[in-house]
Amino acid sequence: MFEFIHKKLFRFIGFLTLIISTVIINMGCFRDIVQPEPATPANSLLFIAPFIGDESEIRSLAPQPERLTRFGYSVEGFSIPVESKLRFPIELRDGARLSFRLGAQTTVSIRQGDLEFRIEWFPEKPIIGETGEKLEKVIAYSTIPERNPEIFTDWFFADIPLYSCGTGKGELCFIVDGPLAYDPDVSFFLGHPSVYFEPELKHRN
Repeated sequence: MFEFIHKKLFRFIGFLTLIISTVIINMGCFRDIVQPEPATPANSLLFIAPFIGDESEIRSLAPQPERLTRFGYSVEGFSIPVESKLRFPIELRDGARLSFRLGAQTTVSIRQGDLEFRIEWFPEKPIIGETGEKLEKVIAYSTIPERNPEIFTDWFFADIPLYSCGTGKGELCFIVDGPLAYDPDVSFFLGHPSVYFEPELKHRN
């Protein structure tokens, strides 16, 4: 009797093992089908050497990304130089978007009209605007401290479409403008600047 039960139990364990093995093998076979594809990484501007100001050549000692610790939060980015302009040579495709963080500090009083932060796109070849005109420059974004005063107390996050810039090669320029743009007591910081393309990636900076 004991031997009979032992054989039955042995067969049951063997059958159960076979079922489990089959399930595991099938899961392995279909794993690539049911799992979502990995996200396409954003094109970080941290890995592109920028032009400075209106210079026609990239400096041998081009600005390097640095760890910017502001307001208790640390990000990789650039300090916008005293020339008040960083220009990144890149190529845009359909669905391009730009995400970045913006911070600033000052030891002088800021009045209305003293400062403006802009992002401009200079296409390699003129693009056609919405009304049919040829454009050699597109203002993709602009803000002033009065509109976003938090840039002096926290990182300001922005995620903007670049559809108005068209597609193709050109320069994406980050510009500080206004009467205090070159004041050594005023500094702007650009954190985690990244260009990405929908619908490839829903990027969070």
